[in-house]
Amino acid sequence: MAKNLFVIAILSVSLVACESAVEPTKDDQAKTEKKQEKKKEKEVIKIAVEANRVLTMDLDGMVCSMGCGGSIRKGLNATGAVADCDFDFENDRVTNVATIQFDKDKITADEIVKIVSEINDGQFAVGKTSSEEFVSESKVNEVGTSSSRPSHAKIKVLSNTSFRVPNIFDLFSGLLSF
Repeated sequence: MAKNLFVIAILSVSLVACESAVEPTKDDQAKTEKKQEKKKEKEVIKIAVEANRVLTMDLDGMVCSMGCGGSIRKGLNATGAVADCDFDFENDRVTNVATIQFDKDKITADEIVKIVSEINDGQFAVGKTSSEEFVSESKVNEVGTSSSRPSHAKIKVLSNTSFRVPNIFDLFSGLLSF
């Protein structure tokens, strides 16, 4: 008897839940459209920037490369003068390093330092900075020869630690030999 009541209760709840679905009204649709328009307005259009200068700065106050780095990138990309921003970040290290490629004709290194210092209500303290001329690989290829100016190509370092999956046949043969 209790089992039947339980089944009836479950069926009743599921029927009521299905019937209570409300179709969106015109006001709801208008609100959704306004939210989508606002979201589109907030999206920053990435402008192609031809970097001709690279700024390296020591940064204190970074707690992660994703959130903090994302905040810095967002602030610098809004200028329309920064081509790339990379971080040498390690957990528990007080001072991390940011490398920023930018167009010196659109923004100065001092302006970049000021922007980074003001992000997240002054979360980041900028330490030692250095700025030098930057020649992209595309410019070197256009000229046909490399110049004496430094080129800062991105280098990805892959970890030499690896994991190798053992051969299952070797495992079984090892078990059978006992």
